[in-house]
Amino acid sequence: MVISSPSLTRRPHVPPFAPLIVTHDPEEFAAAPIGRCIVGSTFVTWCVAPDLQGSIVWGVLDDRSIRDMMAIGEFIRHPQIASRRRALADCRDVERADADVLLGFAAIARERVTGWAAGLERQAVIIPAGFGGMLLAGALPSVGVDHPLRIAHDLDTALAFVDHPAAAAAHAAAATIAAAARGASVLLSRLRIQLGRDLSTATIDTSAAALGMSTRTLQRELHRLDTSFSNELRRVRIETAEALLAHTDLKIDAIATQVGFGTASRMSASLRRALNVTARELRAERRG
Repeated sequence: MVISSPSLTRRPHVPPFAPLIVTHDPEEFAAAPIGRCIVGSTFVTWCVAPDLQGSIVWGVLDDRSIRDMMAIGEFIRHPQIASRRRALADCRDVERADADVLLGFAAIARERVTGWAAGLERQAVIIPAGFGGMLLAGALPSVGVDHPLRIAHDLDTALAFVDHPAAAAAHAAAATIAAAARGASVLLSRLRIQLGRDLSTATIDTSAAALGMSTRTLQRELHRLDTSFSNELRRVRIETAEALLAHTDLKIDAIATQVGFGTASRMSASLRRALNVTARELRAERRG
């Protein structure tokens, strides 16, 4: 999806930048953002040059993480930040983004969008596949942004749209920092996102292949993390069913088939064990 696409002149080549300086202190980052990367609970935000900034987000988006990111985002008011800039947000590893949380983000962002988006020449946002990605895809446009915005599913498309000579290297450096911050959660996040793409037919063999590892290696790593493939598959099925029941009008039978439970009765039994409600009770409760 593209929102506006004026032709912009390609920027000249710039020399490689120095490694990003990592900080966990918002005040330190705000005081000198250029060349730094701040690590939050479920995100990193980086500023590699006066005209290029970005973020990598993972895990579950909740009110606290969104508010932290928005507070840190005030660094764009620093006098060294360029009046014309480009931005890249990588949200591919977001496991869940609840509609209520995103609505809260939109409400706050609408009040700040004029200052926050001022000077943005281009922005690309990479989203995961599935229902969570659909919610993310609608969040920014709903705020009322009018700068050129591309919603993408892959890094290459996003980088091509941002069209900044330092973007690829900056994202790679930030991704290394994010991986170190996430530690063991990286594999679980990647697996859960992969499962969310095809819950109805996912198997440990197909999932291992998609993650670039053998089935035995995946089993061993999951055991080391005190979980199993069946536990993770059940978790993603329940979370996806919960989101679809709460935020769509799909029939319960259709949801059960879509998320891989097969029948409404099996889905309700699983929801009762996990959340102590049936599918109908959950839908009524959330909508009430």
